Amino acid sequence: MQPDDETMIRTTQQMLSMITRQSHPGKWAICHAVLGGCYAHRRMGERAENLELAIQHYQQALVVFTRLDEPEKWALLQNDLGEAYRNRLRGERDENLKQAIIHYNLALEVGTRQANPELWAAAHNNLGIVYAKGTQGDQTENLEQAIFHCKQALEVYTRQAYPDDWAMTQNNLGSAYRIRILGDRSENTELAIFHLKQALEVQCQQPDREQWAGTLTNLALAYWTRPGGDRAENIEQVIQCSQKALQVYTRAAYPADWAETHLKLALAFYSRLLGNRAENLEQVIQHCSQALEVYSRTTVPEKWAQAQHQLALAYFDRTRGDRADNIEQTIAHLNLALQVFTTSAFPEEWASAHGFLAFAYEDRIRGERAENIERAINHYQQVLQVHTRQNYPDQWADSQNCLALDYLKRQKGDQAKNFEQAVQHCQLSLEVHTRAAYPYKWAMHQMLLAMIYLDRKQGDPAEYTAQAIHYFQQALEVFTPAQYPDEYARVQAELAKVEGEHDGEAKAPKISPGAILPGLAYPKFYNEESLLRPGKKQILKLTKSIVLDSPHLVLLILNYQWQADLSDDEAQNLASRAIAFLSCAIYDAATQARLNCQPSSIPNGRRPAWMVEFEKSPISLTMSDIDVPEKTCQVTIGPMVMRSGTPPGDKNHWEKLHNSFKTKFGTITV
Repeated sequence: MQPDDETMIRTTQQMLSMITRQSHPGKWAICHAVLGGCYAHRRMGERAENLELAIQHYQQALVVFTRLDEPEKWALLQNDLGEAYRNRLRGERDENLKQAIIHYNLALEVGTRQANPELWAAAHNNLGIVYAKGTQGDQTENLEQAIFHCKQALEVYTRQAYPDDWAMTQNNLGSAYRIRILGDRSENTELAIFHLKQALEVQCQQPDREQWAGTLTNLALAYWTRPGGDRAENIEQVIQCSQKALQVYTRAAYPADWAETHLKLALAFYSRLLGNRAENLEQVIQHCSQALEVYSRTTVPEKWAQAQHQLALAYFDRTRGDRADNIEQTIAHLNLALQVFTTSAFPEEWASAHGFLAFAYEDRIRGERAENIERAINHYQQVLQVHTRQNYPDQWADSQNCLALDYLKRQKGDQAKNFEQAVQHCQLSLEVHTRAAYPYKWAMHQMLLAMIYLDRKQGDPAEYTAQAIHYFQQALEVFTPAQYPDEYARVQAELAKVEGEHDGEAKAPKISPGAILPGLAYPKFYNEESLLRPGKKQILKLTKSIVLDSPHLVLLILNYQWQADLSDDEAQNLASRAIAFLSCAIYDAATQARLNCQPSSIPNGRRPAWMVEFEKSPISLTMSDIDVPEKTCQVTIGPMVMRSGTPPGDKNHWEKLHNSFKTKFGTITV
């Protein structure tokens, strides 16, 4: 409230102290009506208490201003009382909205379009707001009522005669269309965007920018859920609208709106398709951190947990900073989110957090590898408490597949039992991911089963090799040369290799013309990542490369580029496959350069690490970054562990590795 408003309250209260209802009924009622309006819009003090006082003063005024004696004043007070109940914070929300509807309809009984068009329009607009908020009754019908009442109001509220009210009603109409259930969703969203933009044309010129910021927020939501249009451009609109709203929503003046807008920006930057992915993730971290300056576990627990969860995802995908630190941050923030996201109150969010914890422990660099895999298995089992086969069959099957991969990598327990568990989880996933319903996933599961049997350490090798051949052949029933040429070529290459070993002779791989096969000596990690990050294979060419020599270490930086236009998700999958391929390729490049190379006993998270003769620490692919608009994937190969005081490797050896990469892996298909 401005000081003048506080003065109005004090002055009116002084007047009331000098008169009574009996001595001056009209003045007494006017004083109560004025106080009701002051408290309804008051910013000082507690909002909930102010609204309670507004309701009390309006009701006092109605004792004198009855429908019979003062019909016009009575109708205006009914509208004001409806607004106070609509905004009321105490009591049951649905009951308050029900009371608001009663008072607005009472106002319309006297304030007809002919007798009082302004009141008639105001009451219809207010009814539109209430029906859009209502949860009681049929929500579909409520939204139709909201649209009807807003359109009624616009018959009086024209842009020329009532520009501010017209803009406010356009915003309310747009908000109702955004969440409308009847009709075509895409058409409703386009109508929402149209009406919200109409409102902004007037609101951008208003001295009070609060309504302008609110409409921008609604427009951002419309673009976020927009089915049509270019998805990348829609997200850019979300970002632009939200950033403009922050010109009004400062932390000091509107802390709740400020925090909410920062959380929306975090979601938008995480999903952003344009710009540099690494920078977008830094923006996510920044906006989540700002939202958490307002959100706390005690005051706004759900929003606090949402911000923690989003922050965790950003750290998990982050390419800047130390990878080990980023994964630890991921784990920490997910565990914080789980303090609020319980299985009973937020089952979906709880399952999502456990799923990402499983991913984080699979990739974790710190801690014992065996223990990290145990934790990943435990978190997947937690997910299955919510993602049951009955309620979430596809997600249930995906989790079963992930468990199969983790049991394949498990170091603890009996290896024969781990093998059986891996097979069992893969078979369970196939109960849902059937060839008829999910042909691609079914074929990928066949490949996984083949890899599981090939990895079997105990038992009859010939029997398991025969089983692997069977599953590879099953996969080829879906992965045909015409429909899935890249997957077909990959399976044929694996099959030729296995059959050659099985028959005691090397057979030429049956590949489609022009296909470029991985041909890695150690393809296991690449194969695992390809199962997790499937997609159409792409050719990547090495466009830039350098050996970076510094006083502390030597690094090999490789920049690969693809040609096809890919969505952000497709590009992320491609980059993950490329990173997995190049992680495995270090061995082949080193051995071709005649450098002694052996697998290291210390992996770099899920990636392999290698002991190369010129390095005292294992080397691996230590950093990576992709740029979707530029269609590039840059990787950095260097020491996995930085030892203080350890001299850098011999640059001549690194140049040999560099030249080997350029020769052997100048072009890759992943």
